[in-house]
Order: sequence, then structure tokens, then C-alpha cells
Amino acid sequence: CGFPPFYADNDAQLYEKIKRGEFEFLRPYWDPISLEAKDMVRRMLTVDPKKRITCEEAMQHPWLRSEASHLTEEIATVRGT
Repeated sequence: CGFPPFYADNDAQLYEKIKRGEFEFLRPYWDPISLEAKDMVRRMLTVDPKKRITCEEAMQHPWLRSEASHLTEEIATVRGT
């Protein structure tokens, strides 16, 4: 959507929200973003590293796998293969 899900009136408040993992997907800006994409963002922004999605898990996330599949198809179309 073009900007992060963190918002605050000043840098100090913003930093505190980031540290606490307080964010929201503001409407209408995040409305066109799929639920799977938002799920991946939520998992990546989990504050507790023990609960946060790992790189390996992220590579297997349904949204990333779907996007990778679409990209592969687009590249094949451009190449004419």
C-alpha cells in the first residue's frame, strides 16, 4: 500500500509503538492488500523473536508461495516460454 502499518504523531510515539508491536492496517490504504499478505506482515512484525515467523517459515507462507508462482508465470510469459 506504500507505507508501514505504524502511525504516530511524533517519532517518540512511533518508536514506542514499534517496540510494542502496536500497528494497524489503516483503511482505506490497506484494503486492497490480501488477508494472506497482512498475515505475513503480522507474523514478521511479531515482537517476541521466539514467536516471530522464521525465514524458513516465511518462504513457505501461502502468500509468498502464491506471489512467487505468479511471478514465475509472468517471467515465462515475457520470455515467451
